Amino acid sequence: MEVFAGYGEYADFEIGRLIQAIEDLGMGLSLVDYDELDVAEIEAWTASLSESIRMLNRLNKRLKEKAQ
Repeated sequence: MEVFAGYGEYADFEIGRLIQAIEDLGMGLSLVDYDELDVAEIEAWTASLSESIRMLNRLNKRLKEKAQ
């Protein structure tokens, strides 16, 4: 039981770090209610998400290059 509790605490800590890193990048997090979106909003949200993923991939590449 202690192992499970330890894992839960660790996961909570790491998720908190991830959310903080995303907020520090100015991206923020928001919840999306898909039932309330029209097609144009979904396309805009998808494009924004895709750009965010590309930016994170570029950041990851630069960090790996600096670490070497």
